[in-house]
Amino acid sequence: MGTLFDEAAASGARTVFHLDRPLDIAPDAGTRWSVPELADLVRVTATRLAAAGVRPGDRVAIVKDNHWDYDLLACAAVRAGAVPALLSARLEPETLRTLLERLRPAALVTTTALLAHCRAASPPVRVTLDAEAPGAVHLAALDAGRPRPPVRRSDDDPLVIHHTSGTTGVPKLVVHSTRTLVHKLARFEAVRYPGIGIRRDDVLLNASAYAHGRAFCWTAVVLSTPPAEVVLLTGDDPDTADPLLRIHPPTVVEALPATYVRMRPLTTRLDNPFRRVRLYVSTYDAVHPPVLRAYLTATRHARPVWLQGWGQTETGPLTFRFHTRRAALARDTRSTARRLGRPVPGRTRLRAVDPDTL
Repeated sequence: MGTLFDEAAASGARTVFHLDRPLDIAPDAGTRWSVPELADLVRVTATRLAAAGVRPGDRVAIVKDNHWDYDLLACAAVRAGAVPALLSARLEPETLRTLLERLRPAALVTTTALLAHCRAASPPVRVTLDAEAPGAVHLAALDAGRPRPPVRRSDDDPLVIHHTSGTTGVPKLVVHSTRTLVHKLARFEAVRYPGIGIRRDDVLLNASAYAHGRAFCWTAVVLSTPPAEVVLLTGDDPDTADPLLRIHPPTVVEALPATYVRMRPLTTRLDNPFRRVRLYVSTYDAVHPPVLRAYLTATRHARPVWLQGWGQTETGPLTFRFHTRRAALARDTRSTARRLGRPVPGRTRLRAVDPDTL
């Protein structure tokens, strides 16, 4: 992952990335990025992290506002030989402190607003993204003039750390290696399967929680099977997203279930931005049937498909189910979005049981 963008640039990837706001690690660089520009940004960021004192094998905690540069920072840390740990800024302060105490990072990358919540960890290296702060060094002020070659690691060495949702208590920290995340999860998805694989002329929309492991895997897939364009949203306000989506109407959409709900008003607007979508993807949680129907009827594509996946941070996808426009409009029990679907072929076996009658 440390050389992911370099390799994509070298292969001639021409994907253009469009953002709803500038990256937090490059606030003055605009909202349009090419793959070579992103490769250079990752290299520069890795150099700056090394200048701050990040060393190979160090754990680097990343806590910031929701944006795709969670993954860019993670790739930069990997390039420097470190192990990034992506922690959501939406965690409760006490939960965040607990995870930082368990993680014991050598370095912390965060914002000035979040720094106070992270002081209990007291890592020796503290880097802020937005401005200078007492006891921390500003990322932009670090020396980027002496780039270092990427640090290589074994496929079974720790690559990245994410945390679970914490629905049953304090979130768990989950470690993935190159073998588990790249070779098993991303490689399985980075195939241009008929109907659901990424096409070279696709416009991808992602509106995700970028601290989550799904987003990191998605980044690996997109750079391995580059589409024409990628649109990245950091929020779920429909009025904010509408202008960008009208300029770059997506053909493939992946979003959080809650984001689908909040963006639903766009499906009924004149010349709605989802008119070209052929594939919707949802993970994390169930999506209500009325939401499925709204999006599947909003597109003008002849045979749109909704791919619903279920999985865990520890395992990646476990089961999946397809929903079609015809099934969504049937309004019978067979089209409910609450069913688990089918196991991922060749990867998982599924058995649903009642804990009271097991």
